[in-house]
Amino acid sequence: MVPGKRYTPEDFLQIAWRRRWVILLPFLAVAAGSVVYSRSLPSLYKAETLILVVPQQVPRNYVMSTVTTQIDQRLQAISQQILSRARLEQLIQEFDLYPEQRTTALMEDVVQRMRDIDIAISIERTGRGPQSGTSFRVSYTSTNPLTAMRVTERLATMFVDANLKDRELLAEGTDQFIEAELIASRTRLEEQETALAEYRRLHPWDQAEQVEHNRWVMVNTTQAIEKVANALNQDRDRLLFLEKLLADLQNSSVAAPLPNSNATVPVTAAAQLEAARNSLAALELRLKPEHPDVIKAQKVIAELTKKAEQEALSAPVSAEGSTPLSGTPQDRQRMLNTRNEIAVLKSRVDAGEQRERQLTNLLAEQQRRVESYPVRAMEMQALRRDYDVIRRQYHDLLGKKESAKIAANLERQQIGEQMRIVDPARQPQRPISPDRTRINLLGAALGLGLGLGLAALLEYRDTSLRTETDVVSALALPVLALVPVMETTQGVRRAKRRRLIWSVTGTVTLVMSAMAAVLWRLWS
Repeated sequence: MVPGKRYTPEDFLQIAWRRRWVILLPFLAVAAGSVVYSRSLPSLYKAETLILVVPQQVPRNYVMSTVTTQIDQRLQAISQQILSRARLEQLIQEFDLYPEQRTTALMEDVVQRMRDIDIAISIERTGRGPQSGTSFRVSYTSTNPLTAMRVTERLATMFVDANLKDRELLAEGTDQFIEAELIASRTRLEEQETALAEYRRLHPWDQAEQVEHNRWVMVNTTQAIEKVANALNQDRDRLLFLEKLLADLQNSSVAAPLPNSNATVPVTAAAQLEAARNSLAALELRLKPEHPDVIKAQKVIAELTKKAEQEALSAPVSAEGSTPLSGTPQDRQRMLNTRNEIAVLKSRVDAGEQRERQLTNLLAEQQRRVESYPVRAMEMQALRRDYDVIRRQYHDLLGKKESAKIAANLERQQIGEQMRIVDPARQPQRPISPDRTRINLLGAALGLGLGLGLAALLEYRDTSLRTETDVVSALALPVLALVPVMETTQGVRRAKRRRLIWSVTGTVTLVMSAMAAVLWRLWS
């Protein structure tokens, strides 16, 4: 570069012409190299398919599906299954993918490259609902367009099949789980029903519905005890009176001594009849008329009534049998009647005392039942509470079991939410990469920039004065004369060799450019 010189566009054109080979040769070389490089890159073809998530065909108001997870979560789970190493290795083996990489790299690296680079999954939404208008695209990139299409088709089929299988398995699993819980709940319900029945069997009179009956029986029993006690007092008083009367009669009689009045007198049928009637009255206080014990007591009373009538007809004149009584006939008859009445009264007193003991025991039993009612009520309430909870749980599970069964049938018939291939994969017609035109243009621009840079560098280092203007600009001296270039023989030879080298270099560059153009035409 000449110091102090101002360059004009004409100067730049002269420099470009003078350095034309320095500019042209790098341009041609780099452009040809970029063409060769772009043609050496493999063409990548991308096949894509669109899968639409079809909502459930039956309204959800009628049938509620057991699959409640969001479509994004299910797609993520299904993607993890399909992009697993086992599935991708199966695809690689089936379609013979990446033959060169499999010979030089590990299968794990090949699968990782297929998962991260070649397979792409993108979710698209067309609505605001959680599952409305949802679709996703699955694509695969390969150097073979037919392989790209086939692998994409297989991936789409795997997504659809995996979704159907997962939904069906989830519905079946829910159905089986509810079935197991229903069986367990039914077992607990039966055990609780058995416990309630056993408790009622062991405590039939201690239940809430028997409390009023027990109190009524207590009132009647108390009244019966009072009546029996009054009757006993009267009979005891009468017995004392008769025993005293009999003693007076015996003392006043001139007859032979009578048998001891304290001797044991056989119980007559009349006395047994009276005791049977008292026993029947006690049974009627706590049992119904159709109870077997009441009916049996009535039969016994009927038999004793007949026996008492026969005994009255066949009674002997003397109660002592063959022992005759002395005294006047009136005295003997009076003593005999007194002894008979005393025997009847003793039987009645014994029966009354037995009846009083029975009624007292019955009153104590009813009192115990009434007093134990709060404890029994708490125990029954606990049993009923557990029973009600288990029964509600059982009925709830029974309803859920029917819903789960309907949902499982829904998935089996494939009328629930499913995935449908809307746009199937097609064989791509043009590669998506590399962009050879862009690579060639960038290479040409880089070669041109390199040539211009070299030319500018050479011109910057060249300080020779070629024109009168250069001399004036550099030395500020007037030009008196111009001396032509005087070349020696050795200089001429060097100039020829230099021109030959540049000519050969240009020819080789032109030939390489021509070959690159031919290859471009052949490969395209």
